[in-house]
Amino acid sequence: TLTANGRRAVYHRPDGSQGKKSLPADRIPWELVGQWCYLNMNSNAQSSRCITLNENGTYVYAAESSRSVNTNEFSGGTSSQANDNGTWYVEGDRIFYHSRVSGAGSYKLEKRNHPQNVNDPMIVLDGDAFVTATQRPPWK
Repeated sequence: TLTANGRRAVYHRPDGSQGKKSLPADRIPWELVGQWCYLNMNSNAQSSRCITLNENGTYVYAAESSRSVNTNEFSGGTSSQANDNGTWYVEGDRIFYHSRVSGAGSYKLEKRNHPQNVNDPMIVLDGDAFVTATQRPPWK
């Protein structure tokens, strides 16, 4: 992998196999590679969704949620988990995916900095903000 002037090029050594063809490097933007998480926390419900975008055009998605009920009449809780994986690429302002679970689709993609901590870049997928899980410079 070579990065120059903000662009990434990937050289794949031919091995004679007829395996999957890789996507052009400009359809897998290097600045999106990594883990991104959406968190929603309140007093009796929590949810998190994280997506890891890999430089080879694959992704892994994991979601967890829990809810508790504590009233005079009821006490208890629920929880759930979901996982998925597949492939991804970007064209224009959309990120396209092919999911093992739900097939092909796309989301509108925006790059924003966190409104309260402008040093944290986010990707916004159809209005849901996913904050970087690692240290990164803010979007310019």
